[in-house]
Amino acid sequence: MKKMEFMREAAKVLMDFFSELYIEKSCPLQTISLKRQQGSFKLRNAGTLSFYIYKTGSISCNTISIINERTKYHTYYVYQADDNHQKVLEKFAQDLRTLKDYFDDVFLFTIDGADPFEFTVFEYEKPFATKLCKNGDDLEEDERNEDPTT
Repeated sequence: MKKMEFMREAAKVLMDFFSELYIEKSCPLQTISLKRQQGSFKLRNAGTLSFYIYKTGSISCNTISIINERTKYHTYYVYQADDNHQKVLEKFAQDLRTLKDYFDDVFLFTIDGADPFEFTVFEYEKPFATKLCKNGDDLEEDERNEDPTT
């Protein structure tokens, strides 16, 4: 798959995901911006969770607190011409749906400007793992301080 085609397909995965969230009414405050061969997809609650597709073919994410403090950008995937792009897109869609179960905790972190991705493995080449609480669950502080990959 060529880079532009991959970018369009990745944007479609995010738009489908955002549509599901909107229909479920689990995250109705959304902004999608597609311009100059890149896309920005934002969910707003107590803070903002953003996903980006760059013209280089990479996919990344970050959070922004309610007082506009940004966390560092976390790269999910960097385009490689010889990768199985269909597999990348399928895993991306699956990881987004898995991450959705932790949105309450993600947005709690953004209130204070903390980075929920310090507790989460959200990368193409690694299995999804997190120390965040599933929506409705509670986690002890010392459990959060453990490595999310263990």
